[in-house]
Amino acid sequence: RLRDCGNQDSPPDRVWANLSDNLKDVIDTNGIGCLNQDGAHPVGNAFRDDDSNLQSDCDQQLIISVPFATPVKLSGIRIKAAPGESAPRLVKLFIHRPDIGFDEAPDEPAIQEFNLTDEDLTSDKPLPLRFVKFQNVNTLQIFVEDNAGAEVSTINKIELFGAALQGTNLSEWKKPKS
Repeated sequence: RLRDCGNQDSPPDRVWANLSDNLKDVIDTNGIGCLNQDGAHPVGNAFRDDDSNLQSDCDQQLIISVPFATPVKLSGIRIKAAPGESAPRLVKLFIHRPDIGFDEAPDEPAIQEFNLTDEDLTSDKPLPLRFVKFQNVNTLQIFVEDNAGAEVSTINKIELFGAALQGTNLSEWKKPKS
């Protein structure tokens, strides 16, 4: 049982408030990579605030690797796509697997996976992640295993939510008084 100590600004409240932050400012955009992307519709398009998109090249599968400039705690993901046959359906998430390929990804156990619906792909609400599994994340791999039936997959936008982990600034540390 929890006891209320009367502190209106307790650390857990501050921590949870920060977990809904859009992490676009801590994504290392120069390091984002994607296997099987169409050169005319590269992965960078999915992280822009415009009408461009990411599209797969020779089949429906994509592996997107997202590095962060600082470790993060992930609480949600939003994948936006137009409903239809090219919309991603089965999506698996991995962490710290920047070298995962199409030979391993279908059979590897994912940290979390989603069977996306048209509602998921058009909603403004992020899909919740299993928070305890996405602590201290340096890289996230997003595997689009299947879509709704088209030859290629199309993603309009990917957004990640959570909180950047703040390191200890030793220059601000003060030795305790004895």
